[in-house]
Amino acid sequence: MKNINVLLASVLLAGGVSLHAQIDTLGSKSLQLKGKVKKVEDYSFLLEASPKGTKTFDGNTYNVFPYSEEWKVEKDEKKYSKTNISYLFDNGGRNLEIKTYNAENRPFGGMRFFYDKKGKINKSQSVFTLGDGELTVNQQYFYNEKNQLVKIDENDGVTNEWLITITYKYDDLGNCIEKNKVASVSALEKDIQRYEQKNLVLEQKIRPEYTKEKSYKYNNMNKVSETEEKVLNKNVFLKTENQYDKDKNLTKATYINQAGQETVCQHKYNKAGQLIQTICTANDDPNFYVETNYMFNKFGETQIIKTRKGVASTKVYDEHNLLTAYTTPDFNYKYRYTFDKMGNWTQIIMFENDKPVCARVRRIEYFPAK
Repeated sequence: MKNINVLLASVLLAGGVSLHAQIDTLGSKSLQLKGKVKKVEDYSFLLEASPKGTKTFDGNTYNVFPYSEEWKVEKDEKKYSKTNISYLFDNGGRNLEIKTYNAENRPFGGMRFFYDKKGKINKSQSVFTLGDGELTVNQQYFYNEKNQLVKIDENDGVTNEWLITITYKYDDLGNCIEKNKVASVSALEKDIQRYEQKNLVLEQKIRPEYTKEKSYKYNNMNKVSETEEKVLNKNVFLKTENQYDKDKNLTKATYINQAGQETVCQHKYNKAGQLIQTICTANDDPNFYVETNYMFNKFGETQIIKTRKGVASTKVYDEHNLLTAYTTPDFNYKYRYTFDKMGNWTQIIMFENDKPVCARVRRIEYFPAK
């Protein structure tokens, strides 16, 4: 039963990701920030109360130490924000620079972006701090007549030695159907996707060590009714069967692995179409039971996960979809936020059993209002 539970967790926590010709940049709007943002600096600290501390939070002084864990305070996991990082934007919201840090004011690496007259990235430069110096990598981007990204070349920033080439192919509908990555120090990596109109029907990840494949089937509502995931020539397999109500909400998902072990998740919704309960059970293990309840009010949302042994965790989110409390039998965390005039949070303090243990500071610089 252990194998399918691991697979189930990965299915529930990690949704499918379609192949896109992507560049590692993001606009200021992608950070869910309000206002015309010029620069963001985000750092995290472990706190140790001390009268001689170097930083002050809530009127108390603390010695601080680097804290590198991701906070995951946003309710939507797709919107998780990174810490120990800084962003620089131009007046149009385009990303000019990203820097990552080991700790405040101690850069670990970064990336700068350059744009052509049409607003597309045509060059970038990555810098990584190593024990014996820095590694600089220059990237150049190429587009076709449809403005689709078709190639990225990477070269050593000092010697100009070729390092990596990534190419992309598209179908007539503009779907990215193939990505090939060739490196000077490794074998070919290939990602393939096949579509029927706009529906993804097959994904393949081809690596020197393995080939992974996932297929999709759709029902008459154009919702995914079945998927099959497997690693070719290896005994790894997971089949998913989905059922929906008349409002196209997923009501039942059945997961079957290579051993025929079956896990079923039932979903319930309120009249507004919000998911209010999920219950997962396994046909070969009566002790496997995971119940998640979602409760809503004008102040936010509460999520409670239960097992046969009782409540496993409780999360509370506020009206901004930010985590304010997270409790399990092992810990009791609370989060306090400070906001600026634009409505963006600038500080989070995490409390464990009402004691401040971590802090996160976000310094936001805005373009002047016209």
